[in-house]
This record gives sequence, structure tokens and C-alpha cells, in this order.
Amino acid sequence: MFSTVVTTRKRPSALRHLLDSLKPFACHDIVVVVNDCPDTVKMLRSRPLDENIKIIALNQNIGAGRGKHRGIEAAQNNRVLVIDDDAIVLGGSDLDYCLNKLNDYSLVQGLILADSKKKRRSFEQPFWFRKNRSGDHDISYFVGAIHFINRDDFLAAGGYADAAEYGFEELELSLNLLSRGKRLLFTDKFRIHHKRDSGGRRDAQTVAAEMLDKRNQISAKYFPIPVALFAQLVWNIKLLPKARKIIFRFADQGSVFGYRDLIRNPRLLSRAFA
Repeated sequence: MFSTVVTTRKRPSALRHLLDSLKPFACHDIVVVVNDCPDTVKMLRSRPLDENIKIIALNQNIGAGRGKHRGIEAAQNNRVLVIDDDAIVLGGSDLDYCLNKLNDYSLVQGLILADSKKKRRSFEQPFWFRKNRSGDHDISYFVGAIHFINRDDFLAAGGYADAAEYGFEELELSLNLLSRGKRLLFTDKFRIHHKRDSGGRRDAQTVAAEMLDKRNQISAKYFPIPVALFAQLVWNIKLLPKARKIIFRFADQGSVFGYRDLIRNPRLLSRAFA
């Protein structure tokens, strides 16, 4: 058995299509966290009762990350499929394969496609290079549009409880899982079409500034000061055209990872900049 968790905001049509695509998989329970959208709640309550949908209706927008956290806390099973509301599960996806992989991995990311014809967006693949890989690969970072999670490991690692309203909750969860010796997997055996619906999003400048601030908080918390400062400089340069401001963050205490950790696991060092 498994649970499914979805966070949504002002995308009732996209959410309807996602739920329809999940029907062949017989989810034990589907937890839908609705961020301040009465129309979506109304649509969900009009669906058949046998779909086992649990609605968590919020009167404010707490963001996708913290919404997912609320949903995972409420899920009835330890194996949880977390999927974006503007995604559609494609035919041929092997659900049992991914659920079984959670015996060895804390998190399994599926394949994200830009359309139903197998085209990929490069920034939605968890790799620096060779972004069209097939099969299974251990990863140090994942893209959150589609992932399976071991609920106990997720909560022990802090989950998305401290996520910003928009951006980088996946990176922080990845680092927290890795720091506990957990493993993450990419597989192409479960595929979605991620439509990237623009509904419910805020203005680009505000989002970019919040993303930059959160990204630099992560750098300061997890990496030694020289690495953190250099990473923050890189991210200020990357996001300055959108954020229109420069932000630096400094840790109140020592970093989670030391130089020895970065030498032993170069993937951690790569996460400072990607």
C-alpha cells in the first residue's frame, strides 16, 4: 500500500487531470493540501467518494514545500508518492518497482518529461551532465515534481518543515538525508508529463529574491565559510537579473559538512553550486 500527496493552489483543472491519471494505481489514500483556494476544495468535494481523497484546506498560502510536509504527515502509509498538481502520470509507469526501491533508498525520483513524446527539460533532471540518462542512478539531489519518499526517513530528516514559500526545499532535504547516510535514486521506470501550469504563481521578482535568500541560507548552514561565500557569490550573479538585489547569509554556528565530508563525497561539494 502507498499514499499520494499533492499540494495545489489555483489549478483546479490541472489537478483534475492529475487525479484522473492516478486512477489506475489504486492509491490507498490521496492527501490534497489546498493552499487558499475555495474553488479547488469545491471541485474535490464533488468527486466520487471512493477515490479516498483527504482534503486539507488552508485559508492561507504556506507554499508548496510546507504544504507537502503537512500532507506527508497526514499520509496513512510509510511509502508516499509526492507529485505536483500540474503533472500527469504517463502510461507504462512501474509503480511497484519504485515502491520496492524504498526498501533500500529513502527517496526515489521518477523521470520528468516536458511532453508525452519523451522530451526532457534539462533543469528538471538531477544530473550535471548526460541529462538523458536511462535506467537507475544514485543521485545527491532530486527534482520534486515526482518523488517517492520513505515517510519515516523524511520526517527524521526534517522534511519540508522549514521550506520557503517557493524554492530549494528539495536541496535541503537531499542534504539532510545525505548527512544521515541515506541514499537517493533516480529511475526512468515511473514517468510524468510536467505541464508547469503558471496558475497560482506570484510575480517573478519576488519569487527570485526569496529563492536567492533561501539558497544562501542553505549555503551558510551546510558548507564551510569559504565554500559558502563563494557559492553565495555564484548564486547572487545567477539570480541578480531576476531578483534585482544582492543577498548574503552567514551561519550562527558551525556548518553541517566539514572539508573532510566534501573530500569523501564530492557530490556534496557539487550541491553547493547547483
